[in-house]
Amino acid sequence: MKKRRTMITIPAIILLVALFIFIQPLQTFAVDALSIFRVQDVHAINITIADIDHIAQTLQTYEPLISAMTGGKNADAAAFRDDAKKDIESMDVSTLAEDVLIMLDDPADFTAFDLKLPRDLRSQTPQIAMVTSTSQTITISPDKINAILSYIGATPLPAYADGAKITIITPAAAIIEYNENLLIATQMPLAQGDAQILHALSESLLSLPLWTEDLREQLSGIDLTSGIAYVPVIEGFGQRVTIGGSFGYIYTASDLEALLGSLGLSPSANESSAPSVIDNMLEESSVLVWAKDGVLYILAGSQPTGELTSIARSVR
Repeated sequence: MKKRRTMITIPAIILLVALFIFIQPLQTFAVDALSIFRVQDVHAINITIADIDHIAQTLQTYEPLISAMTGGKNADAAAFRDDAKKDIESMDVSTLAEDVLIMLDDPADFTAFDLKLPRDLRSQTPQIAMVTSTSQTITISPDKINAILSYIGATPLPAYADGAKITIITPAAAIIEYNENLLIATQMPLAQGDAQILHALSESLLSLPLWTEDLREQLSGIDLTSGIAYVPVIEGFGQRVTIGGSFGYIYTASDLEALLGSLGLSPSANESSAPSVIDNMLEESSVLVWAKDGVLYILAGSQPTGELTSIARSVR
């Protein structure tokens, strides 16, 4: 059994803000525990190459901070980093439950939700692990967060957010390893807190200069109470497939290779004879994402698209 403690860093705060676009806020804990995490469907956030170029160019403005966070010597960014770390470390963060990795002997031992496995792989004996649910409450301190938000070009949080508490709950997940496939099953993370504060956090993220107008419009149109999981779909890459009565999205290694090539990052341009991280990524499996009976499934495997989709359809 292995525990992993959560470390609060500047990227973690940015990620925390980002989560509010994709997770379902609740007004109260008085909700049926069997239904609050359910995934109703999987929808796409459509991204173009122009969107990616815009994001990449905008991220270059964060380079001094990124460099400082990774050991660079930019004096101004390093000073900001040190001040920000002190502010973040002084924030009131209470962990109510930490994630624990537990190896299971049998799929029936996973009780967090109704876990279904692919019948096409029933002849195999998989290794099964459970990552337990986590819960963490953060007391908002605008004075300590707004410097970071301002640095990355986001709208600062309003003064009335001071002292507000936001609880982030990550549901349990099952990790099932077969001979040639990896299956991950989980549900929707949740944020609990005052709706006005959650809205302010969402608006702050939407104000980031990272987004093109089209992306900002798509993100702002997300219904936070729908239970829908959103998957980024890059125009011209990936494929939508039908699984039962819903849709899933599959991404192949060739999709990744073509995408990297379109961005001028093709491994063929790498003069090094040693395998690069990108080369290793291209050797990885295709990935299929879909939802079934309130559960989000992610299936990875080296099989052709049709065979991988068939395995996904046999989950019942």
